[in-house]
Amino acid sequence: MRTFVRILLACIALAATALLGLAPASDAAGTDAFTATKTVSRVVDGRTTANDVTVRVDHTLNLRGRERLQISWSGAVGTSAQATNPYGATGLTQEYPMVIMECRGAPATVRPETCYTSSIAQRSAGTFDDDSAIWRRDPAWAGGTAPTDPCGTPDNYTVPFIAANGTKFDYCTDEHIAPESLLPAELLGYTAKDGTGAASFEVRTDVENESLGCSHTTACSLVVVPIMGTSCDARHGDDLQFAYCSANRTYPAGTAYGEFEGTPAVKGNYWWTASQWKNRITVPLTFALPANTCDLLDKRPPVGFYGSELLAQASLQWSPAYCLDEKRFKYQHNQMGDASGFDLMLHDQAAGALVSSAHDAGAEHVGYAPTAVTGFGIGYVIDRPAYDENGNPQVGGEIHTLKLDARLLAKLLTQSYTGNAVGAQHPGIEDNPVSINADPEFQKLNPDAPRVGRIEGATLLSLSEASDTVAQLTDYIAHDKDAMAFIAGAKDPYGMVVNPSYKGYRVPTSTWELKDSFVGNTDCWKANPSPFFSLMAAPVSRMYAITQALIDAQPNIQTRCEEQVNAATKWKLGKIDRQGYGNRFMLGLVSLGDAERYGIDVARLETTDGTFVGPDRASESAAVSLMKQKAPQQPFTLDQAAVKRSGTAYPGTMVVYTAAKTCDLKVDVAHDVASFVRIATTEGQVPGSGNGRLPDGFLPIAKTGATAPLFKAAQVTASAVEAQKCGNRAAAVPAAGTSTPAAAAPAAAAPPASATADKAAAVAPTATTPVSMGTTKAPSAAVGFVLLPVLFALALAGALASLVARFLVASRA
Repeated sequence: MRTFVRILLACIALAATALLGLAPASDAAGTDAFTATKTVSRVVDGRTTANDVTVRVDHTLNLRGRERLQISWSGAVGTSAQATNPYGATGLTQEYPMVIMECRGAPATVRPETCYTSSIAQRSAGTFDDDSAIWRRDPAWAGGTAPTDPCGTPDNYTVPFIAANGTKFDYCTDEHIAPESLLPAELLGYTAKDGTGAASFEVRTDVENESLGCSHTTACSLVVVPIMGTSCDARHGDDLQFAYCSANRTYPAGTAYGEFEGTPAVKGNYWWTASQWKNRITVPLTFALPANTCDLLDKRPPVGFYGSELLAQASLQWSPAYCLDEKRFKYQHNQMGDASGFDLMLHDQAAGALVSSAHDAGAEHVGYAPTAVTGFGIGYVIDRPAYDENGNPQVGGEIHTLKLDARLLAKLLTQSYTGNAVGAQHPGIEDNPVSINADPEFQKLNPDAPRVGRIEGATLLSLSEASDTVAQLTDYIAHDKDAMAFIAGAKDPYGMVVNPSYKGYRVPTSTWELKDSFVGNTDCWKANPSPFFSLMAAPVSRMYAITQALIDAQPNIQTRCEEQVNAATKWKLGKIDRQGYGNRFMLGLVSLGDAERYGIDVARLETTDGTFVGPDRASESAAVSLMKQKAPQQPFTLDQAAVKRSGTAYPGTMVVYTAAKTCDLKVDVAHDVASFVRIATTEGQVPGSGNGRLPDGFLPIAKTGATAPLFKAAQVTASAVEAQKCGNRAAAVPAAGTSTPAAAAPAAAAPPASATADKAAAVAPTATTPVSMGTTKAPSAAVGFVLLPVLFALALAGALASLVARFLVASRA
């Protein structure tokens, strides 16, 4: 009897948890990726052509908005007439592409009407010629007859889109499309002659695409349609419609860029026909809890930890494991500069500071507990040129391997590239290259990269405020003799010299100054006497803004001059345009966690001469092995000279520490900090995408191996923080009813999912203006998707409880 009751009560708990969407999807090793093989076919006049296509997706669980999936395939038909831009309608020029879309619904329920596309062209046959209405000849349509066009046009067919709220968008005209249709995410991938291909695909939640409506409570799928060509029934005499329907490619497989018309029957336009749709490979996706889950479900005051953005992605996954457990406190990571976070901790406005180096604590006793191993990277988005140096078209796409040395980074940071004709007026650097891709040193390391100079390649988008990340980046430069010789005034092997404003600039430094005051000698710059190179560098206050800029290929460069007609000010300065796909070139300083989450490529950095090392578990472990701790409870330091000697260690490897007082800290706060360190360095180091797990971009801290000293040091510091041994000084009395002072529970900041980049040289947060990590969706908009499952779960729980009671009564009768 008791066993039966326990089983029923367990069912109640499990049902409620599942319906609330609080249980993380399984992400044990090997279960987060997806692989499937399917025989796809085309039938023309009874003759079948078939291919076995295999599709692989690198991860599918606990996804967040704008996260990018890496998709690859083999066995497909080679594409002809590669499109410069495969996104949206611009990819429709290709023959035999791979159509990739995000669709609402599980694999068993998804249909063309719930797949998001951004234009009419992708949902419409686009013809008013009966001979070209080839979808009518598709034998796979139910009953052999194509459905009626909702737009009522005689020789056209349009697939409507049904939004999550039930609204039907017919896509007949521009007035009948979903409101998100200006933001293409769907793409038509390019398949090489050997049948292989790859693409990065950005998934979107209901925050970015409300009409599509994907969330942790709404099932969605990735749909991949290998275009084989429309199927066609038998020829009937002089049948022009059959000729159109049965046509094959116009151009050879592997054809590169160009202006192509192509054969409609084998382009991506007809992915929605029954014969093409049945060839689809459907990949189930799950989405993580929204970032504001803890704000909605846990009304307790948060325990605030302030500082490093390097921990941001881990904090997103760790937070629900705290706030959804009533035995734990409500953990909140408030992202800001390391020094600002440390200052808040010293003034008892933060439980702990998240930093990556030692900071001046004055007379205070502070311990540093290793909490995560991650780092920084030089993120980039670079497209292979559409044409080679001889003007011949070549296969394009993104460049996924890039090499950089310390001198190239020094050139970028010292603003030694001219950028454009205005910058070339700067005395002393008139003969320098326009940008890094016009620099022979860069070209020698990266022969596939575009070589035409451009202002976007003249700068590294970096941080405007003090940061331990900038300190380590510049320490890497400081340990390279060629880079330091360049900064000191020596020419590089090709004659390039340092910007005079930065000659002899001292590194390492946690804050990179904007020292150049040059103003261009043009009418526009005379009317706007602003430092040209400072507006070209245009640093921002957060690395997340750099991440967004790379995703959107939107440089923050503020040097665009526009002449205004009939305006009080004739000339206006502003941000340069977003870069188009196929023409992107941009570099930025990013965290490794962000790079993994959003699919941003990271450059390999030179260590020993001619050896370039990128971030991975082996190279980060090698770096950790070189770290030394000078004293107990103090940070480990990474000697960049040892990194160069090693040749296998990644220079951007960093440890994030939880810094907290070991004396005069309130008892309950000390307990929470110690608990956080112990949880973060045990269950928080289990790799995976679920709640409480360690995301990609982090090296797990373990009891054995290279990170063992970090684990041991974390436990020592946790014990010291909890003990609060102050000698003859008594620890302060705990505050009643809260774990931290009121100042440690800040107001929500701007949503981090916003695509709006920080303004140039934004003011860094101060100790009096703590910043919350914010939410990705306003609470009022999220209540619906939380409340409905709650009510349903409670109803189910009540029904099961009633069943238990009835069983007990019956058993006693």
